[in-house]
Amino acid sequence: MVIILSFWSEYKETLNPKADFKAIFTRSSNRYASLDGARGLTIMLMVLFHVLFGVVRLLHQNSSEDEFIRNFPEWLNWLWHAQGSDPLFVMCGLLVSFSMFKEFDKSGTLQIATFYKRRAARILPLFFLTLLIYMPTSSHSYEYLISNLLFASNYFDTQRTIIPVGWSLDLQVQFYILLPLFYIYLFYKTPHKIKFLVFLLLATTAWRMLVTYMEPSLYERPFF
Repeated sequence: MVIILSFWSEYKETLNPKADFKAIFTRSSNRYASLDGARGLTIMLMVLFHVLFGVVRLLHQNSSEDEFIRNFPEWLNWLWHAQGSDPLFVMCGLLVSFSMFKEFDKSGTLQIATFYKRRAARILPLFFLTLLIYMPTSSHSYEYLISNLLFASNYFDTQRTIIPVGWSLDLQVQFYILLPLFYIYLFYKTPHKIKFLVFLLLATTAWRMLVTYMEPSLYERPFF
């Protein structure tokens, strides 16, 4: 309880609705215009895709998401939401990683606890609010609550996310948990950084190929 109250006290100090609203229309000098623009485009792609899916559901009551995906016209592939979500994941990882690089190069250390607090302050309040909204929509929601609170529902076949697009948040939180450990204990401790990164790239590619080989249904499905 003391930890929760301490966190809430720190979180309240960072709340500034007026500054947040102003930031929507003005860009601070320490931000990157090109990245902000690219992120904006990817977000628009994802919003457009889901709006289109919503319109189809309204016009065709029995249209499921799988059916909508199968019938998605090829000439609209540029609108496919993965064209937005995949680059957005990469850019978010780039920005968070870059901020950690700057902190480490400036101070020679990385405050992992502070990093986790910042991520939690940005994610948890809105996540809990959205969770409360979606919980009553299904009588089975309580069966998935623990895995959702741990952001680990994607590791269990019997679990699913209560929030429809919660899978993306699960991935981001898992990424944020591992990222500081990766930088401190792996990247900055190895003398051969480029070789290490090349090894990681090859290792992850090999792992993805192995998973695909073990699950033929993955490569038999359409690209999107």
